[in-house]
Amino acid sequence: MQDGPYDPPSMQPNTPPADDSSLIGLRTAAERLGVHYMTAYRYVRLGTLPATKAGGEWQVKVSDLARVTQRDEPRPGPGGLRWPKYRTQLGDRLVAGDEAGAWSVVERALASGATARDIHLELIAPVLQTIGEKWTHGDLDVADEHRASSVAGRLIARLGPLFARRGRKRGVVVVGAAAGDHHSIPVSILADILRGEGLEVIDFGSNTPPESFVRIAIDRDDVVAIAISVGSDVNLPSARQAAAHVHKHAPGIPVFVGGPAVLTEADARGLGADEYGRSALDVALRCLELARA
Repeated sequence: MQDGPYDPPSMQPNTPPADDSSLIGLRTAAERLGVHYMTAYRYVRLGTLPATKAGGEWQVKVSDLARVTQRDEPRPGPGGLRWPKYRTQLGDRLVAGDEAGAWSVVERALASGATARDIHLELIAPVLQTIGEKWTHGDLDVADEHRASSVAGRLIARLGPLFARRGRKRGVVVVGAAAGDHHSIPVSILADILRGEGLEVIDFGSNTPPESFVRIAIDRDDVVAIAISVGSDVNLPSARQAAAHVHKHAPGIPVFVGGPAVLTEADARGLGADEYGRSALDVALRCLELARA
């Protein structure tokens, strides 16, 4: 859930009050850090922000807020991993249609300490966003964009097995792009991140009819949520129709709407979303919360 814009009058995000041993809720901690609630929850899940659960709510020591430092470039490996270098190299190889060269960039990042999740969220997704922006601005033509997307899709497929987790699944999440939307990569990335968190995923890929979402929701009694991806503005109406169809025929199943064409929570809510995540990881962590509820 979005807490709304945070505009602190005087306190900097990492400046604790006088009693820095006191406990505060995670939502308050997120406000003091100046981040989205789901980002603060991600810090807890990753061990960046120590927290304990009391009465079903996460509690954080004010003194621990100072431990949280936000870096523009994550550094997952020993000695640090510089993402800009990898992004530049991967972008060049994707535009050139060089799958072997692109995979070698991924392998080097993995060898330097990055996880498969890092590769999806910190490497492939940002690079594809940059390529899309260059195409929009006329710096790349449609052939370049399609060639890059094709190679990126094959890289994602090769990384897929690294997200497999053994053991009982925590629930089912149904994912797919809205009808008429042929952007499958955001769906694939989300599906992998969800699997990495121990959730079962039914991935319809691109161009998913609303009836497909509903059929699974009716046939299964362990559906945690339905996630509808929108990769282009032209497909926003079909995403709205899909969300309305789910609400009508499978009431009670939470619906996420997101993707490259959905920029804010307000946009998602306007399309009929019950839930929203700024990133695939935020969506996955919220789905875990829903599965445990």
